[in-house]
Amino acid sequence: MRIVHVTSKPVCKNFYSLIKQKERELRHKGRGTLHRTGENRWKHVSYPGYIDFYKANTSISIFEVKSKSEKSNEWQLLHSFLGFLDRHFHKEIESITILYRD
Repeated sequence: MRIVHVTSKPVCKNFYSLIKQKERELRHKGRGTLHRTGENRWKHVSYPGYIDFYKANTSISIFEVKSKSEKSNEWQLLHSFLGFLDRHFHKEIESITILYRD
């Protein structure tokens, strides 16, 4: 499991809402590789596993990247998620910290 800790810039009022809104927008357009499967859970279309996310406060969001693969291909799901964050939110993010938990 990888834990991704995202801190948004002070000008961003609610990063958690922005990320959920972007997923909805992409889904309605028939685009994107991360799709909602539960209230706070996303699944990737190609890589086995899921991403759970939580709101710590208005500027801090926590994401747990968990792979279902026995081959430990968690890096692919993590890589895809970090690419999503960078593509869509590079102006709103101040820092990203990755914690490795096994």
